[in-house]
Amino acid sequence: MNIKDLKKYLENFDLKEEVINEFLEEKNLIEVNSNFFLVRNDFEKNQVFSENLVFIGLKKLLPSKYLLEFIRKNSKDLNVKNQKRASDFTYGESIKQESFSNANNLKQNKYYIICFDDKIIGVGNFFNKQLHNIFNIGEYLEEKKE
Repeated sequence: MNIKDLKKYLENFDLKEEVINEFLEEKNLIEVNSNFFLVRNDFEKNQVFSENLVFIGLKKLLPSKYLLEFIRKNSKDLNVKNQKRASDFTYGESIKQESFSNANNLKQNKYYIICFDDKIIGVGNFFNKQLHNIFNIGEYLEEKKE
């Protein structure tokens, strides 16, 4: 993974290009124990902090809370209406557009942060009037228990 890969990942979301460029400006990715941190180009090894963590390397790379919060702050997040649908999503299922309280004007083939009760539960890709599960918080647990 490199800075171009991170930029490409961010472009999947409905983020403004200038927001992405500012976020990545004068920064680079470094790998520490299979995790990826976004640091300033002039960083020193002892300046890597957990708030710089962007991807967690388990069996596959998973976005960190820091990265998901950045995306949420700078794009539209979607709120699941009920707990049953939220649970379905965290078990890997897709959710229909009408299951969200604010799912109007979504762009086809864009990723969206999925929330329930004001907490991030995952990422969905919108197409065919559904948000298809790309990542959910249950994956952190699945990866750890194996």
